[in-house]
Amino acid sequence: MVEDNIINEFAVILNRTKSQFELVEQFVPVRVVEGYFYEDEECFIDADQNVYSHIASLSTIGNVFLGRTSIIDILNKYKDMPLTKIKQKILSDLSKYEFFKNVDETSDEYCHIKMRDKETGDIYLFSDKDTVIYYEMYSELNQGKNISKEHPKEITNNSTTIEREEKASLTPDDIIKLVKNTIKGQDEAIETIVTLLWVKYNLPMINKTNMLVFGPSGVGKTAIFKKIKEILDIPLSIYSVTGTSQAGYKGHDIEEMLAQLYFDAGMDIEKAENGIVVIDEFDKISNNRDNGEIGTTAIQNELLKLIEGCERAIPLDNHTTVNMDTSNIIFVGCGAFSNLFEEKTEKRHVIGFNSSCETKTANQSKVDTEMLVEKGGIIRELAGRLPVIIQLNDLNNDKVVLKDILLNSDESCLYQIIESLHSIGIEIENVDSVVDNLVENAIKKQIGARGLIGSSMNMFLKVFKEIGNNPNKYNKLIIGENIIDNPNDFELLTIKKKTKKKINTTQN
Repeated sequence: MVEDNIINEFAVILNRTKSQFELVEQFVPVRVVEGYFYEDEECFIDADQNVYSHIASLSTIGNVFLGRTSIIDILNKYKDMPLTKIKQKILSDLSKYEFFKNVDETSDEYCHIKMRDKETGDIYLFSDKDTVIYYEMYSELNQGKNISKEHPKEITNNSTTIEREEKASLTPDDIIKLVKNTIKGQDEAIETIVTLLWVKYNLPMINKTNMLVFGPSGVGKTAIFKKIKEILDIPLSIYSVTGTSQAGYKGHDIEEMLAQLYFDAGMDIEKAENGIVVIDEFDKISNNRDNGEIGTTAIQNELLKLIEGCERAIPLDNHTTVNMDTSNIIFVGCGAFSNLFEEKTEKRHVIGFNSSCETKTANQSKVDTEMLVEKGGIIRELAGRLPVIIQLNDLNNDKVVLKDILLNSDESCLYQIIESLHSIGIEIENVDSVVDNLVENAIKKQIGARGLIGSSMNMFLKVFKEIGNNPNKYNKLIIGENIIDNPNDFELLTIKKKTKKKINTTQN
């Protein structure tokens, strides 16, 4: 027997509704929950301590459950799906059927559960592993009464688990590898972020872990989360906190980020309440910044309420609101936080425009909660709700990583340009030299990985124009070494392919 305090199973919860027939009850699947089966009372108890009788039991009040299945078995069957997606899939497939229960004690089919296919009208006798208990109680009435030709393919005799195509399971390493194909030079940060999110969607009994991700502009802070969202198909919104103000002042409302998440989840409130909010430019609400923003401390206090977990009425428009519980939403603060590593030098008394005090960059040390509070300008309570602090590497001076981004990242603009030109039959000469020049230019101008995108596209604009004006004319592109500064430094050629002469072997 499983201990009654171990949440180890999924079950589908159905809402009991009135039927047009007096002695028939109708049930509608409404959600999938985690919980455990309490054998002594033959009931299912969910994580919130709600108690449900089985659909085939003699109970006549309250919602009911069916399809009790091991969490491990479900996760193995729905290999690469996140938890919220699994629940949505199960409910979507079950919504094709109507569930009925005969409560006429004089009927030979008393307490039988039937499923009606809404599309075809076919009726099936429903059975899962718990219905057997109740059917045996009326075995003398059940003999020979099975009206089902066969069970629907989606539902088996042993459970209501919905069958789906078997796909390779996405382990944390699988996800990490896919993210690294796009984001270069941030291996440690990617591994930490992916692992934390994998835990959220695969080990739901563990409380959520909010985090703070910081690093210079353009190194991949939000790009990591965009890629994870693409891979896992999870509700994740990226909200720039710049321009947000406290309640009562003109500016963005703090609740807009929740509305954004709600729409990102397809207006599915359950998915939204298990989603992720990435708060970009998080350092802009620092309360020690001289940025002219109104009430940064008040904004931090508003954020604190959401991150801690609360229920808020989220305005969607002038007339519509939706209640959202933020307890299971992961919040991620993203920002440069350059002030963490700046030290003010002693003020020099200089006459003229250079009279302000100077700053210098301190050696980067491990950032902790105290540092966020003292130097980062984040109130202690809010900093304490972001227990995992992740620092991204500064790529501005890393030649190896910048070159790797240009040549190997899935989202490298230069890589896409090269592949596109190859696809229309144009060979490119002198790529390596140009890559080196692009990297040197990025380091010189300190534009980072993000700046490489603009540099690559600007470099080829004249090339694209010439190719577009003369389709199918060229098959070779020679890139000049100065093309970064001079977009006309290239040559497009039409090279005739050599053909072998046919040797006449006919003898006269």
